[in-house]
Amino acid sequence: MKKVLFFITTLVIASIFTGCKEEEKGNPEALIGTWKYESATGTINGQTIPVDEESNEQITFYSNGTVESTEDGAGTYTTKGYSITMTFTDKETGKPIVLGPGQSVEFGPEDTGLDFGVIANIESQTYSVQGNKLTIKNKISATVLGQKMVITSIVVYKKI
Repeated sequence: MKKVLFFITTLVIASIFTGCKEEEKGNPEALIGTWKYESATGTINGQTIPVDEESNEQITFYSNGTVESTEDGAGTYTTKGYSITMTFTDKETGKPIVLGPGQSVEFGPEDTGLDFGVIANIESQTYSVQGNKLTIKNKISATVLGQKMVITSIVVYKKI
């Protein structure tokens, strides 16, 4: 009887781990194509912030790992599960800009609405594709005037 219980327990645990691994695969093939900006929402420390952004941005993902954005130029992308990292070349400095988990990003005064810029850390950047909608969600942390802030942005694109 103990052997049967051990076998069933092992089988259940193995199926749980197998299920988790399948969920983490992601679907990078679903990214392939051209997407047009549709909307954006955001929160700071859980409070919704207005995102009053009009954009004509289009972003195209290619099966060879390259990406083109009408706002950021040409670059590359990689996925791991549902996490996505995109690397573009800064048009002014020629330096790479890496947008993905574990990366730092600098926001200038024109981005923050403050008299100074802010350096933030991208904690996560994930994607999901449902039908003709691509959603990219960022979780970013920063300290501004001694206060820790967690910023979440969700950008939705429509396939064209």
